[in-house]
Amino acid sequence: MGRWSLFAKLTVLLVSTMFMTALVLGVVGSSLYRGFIVRDRQEILLEQGQTIADLLAKQAWSKTDMQAIINLSANARVSVYVFDQNAKMLVQSTNHTKNPDKNQDENWYNEFNKNLVKQALGGKIQLQSSDTTLQESTFFGPMNVTLDVAVPIRKNGQVTGAVVLRWFGLTHHLDGVYRLLIFAGIAAIIVTFVFSFYFLRRVSRPLREMNAIIHKMSKGDFSQKLEDRSKDEVGELAKAFNHMADELASLETMRREFIAHASHELRSPLTSIRGFAGAILDGTIPQNDQKTYLQRIHREVLRLGVLVDDLLDLSQLENKQTQMSENTMILSMPAIIREVIASLEPLLYEKKLQIQMELEDVCVYGEAGRIEQVMINLLTNAIHFSHMGGDIEIRVRKNPDQGFIEIKDYGQGIPKEELEKVFERFYKVDKARSSKNSGTGLGLSIAKRIVEMHGGRIGLESERGQWTRVWFTLPLVPDIE
Repeated sequence: MGRWSLFAKLTVLLVSTMFMTALVLGVVGSSLYRGFIVRDRQEILLEQGQTIADLLAKQAWSKTDMQAIINLSANARVSVYVFDQNAKMLVQSTNHTKNPDKNQDENWYNEFNKNLVKQALGGKIQLQSSDTTLQESTFFGPMNVTLDVAVPIRKNGQVTGAVVLRWFGLTHHLDGVYRLLIFAGIAAIIVTFVFSFYFLRRVSRPLREMNAIIHKMSKGDFSQKLEDRSKDEVGELAKAFNHMADELASLETMRREFIAHASHELRSPLTSIRGFAGAILDGTIPQNDQKTYLQRIHREVLRLGVLVDDLLDLSQLENKQTQMSENTMILSMPAIIREVIASLEPLLYEKKLQIQMELEDVCVYGEAGRIEQVMINLLTNAIHFSHMGGDIEIRVRKNPDQGFIEIKDYGQGIPKEELEKVFERFYKVDKARSSKNSGTGLGLSIAKRIVEMHGGRIGLESERGQWTRVWFTLPLVPDIE
């Protein structure tokens, strides 16, 4: 058996619920209605019986007159019987032969309810119901329910007889009511099914569309979107799904760009290494010049190593494989900055750059190696893009709950339209990737993720051709003044 769809399950559930509701309401309602109609009919029969008994008690009537009186009170479903004080039937209504249980009615007194008559002759009003068998079947079978009412006839305080009324119409009356209830229930179920079919198809349509779109997404197509048809939970789900699709499309674009950029960055040094090594091996380069080309190969190998290290580092940071570890400690930012400046002194000397520092005593809590890595990446960028003989300013100060670190250079700057891209992987202001000052394009991305991992923020401002200012914040160590 195949798996049922959500639409089929909801439809069956709704129709089944409606069927059970109709069944319960029908059973309970018919039972309550039956009780009501029995009580109502007993009251009517009792009132009729009391009227007949009062009329018969006023004077001595002949059998012909009594017959006429009870025939006026009888009808197609009600038979009337009169008994004397010795429990002998005096007269009975002429319609009794037309009752549904005709044969049984003819022998009614001989076979049934002798005690009913005796109790009435004893001065007590009697009400009772009984089941009899019909010769012809009704909608609910051959059983018929009869109601019997016995009223004593009192004359001068003495019981002189009894009037008995029997009603045969309950089953036939309920027969029509039950038919109506069943037909109404069937109609309600049909209407419910049609409505639920239409409604549930509308509700489940986004889910079916979502399933189809997911299959397309699995093949790399993120262009499909769900139509936002409603403002309920399904509509919210559609919005969330479309947002997820946009995010996945963005991630897929980033993945493809990452692969393209990484391939380009890896191809460049590998091409140089392969070309120089091949030229040396086939004798194209004279032996006297081979040392120079071997030095170039060595530089390209170092460049390739830096790129691979940056790629691995960025991958770990983005996959959250690198978390704050047990190596975290209280760090003095001025001390870290001085250590980084000392390590980069050859680059500063090469471009004759001066460092201007304003350092407050700011302590943060983090991993020394990671914070040094941020400072090295940011300061290296400032050195590369500064003009020969220029200045670089470094400031460290306390904010209310953060340490604020700023590095400002007076180099070529960054165009405003590209400021939002500087923290993207492989972004380079210098589009010529062979530029001497061109790094891997991963430094700012790595710095951003390290700062965020420590609970801080990072930002960059620039004026094209004048200056660039990059800053980041780190949470201060508690209770450190």
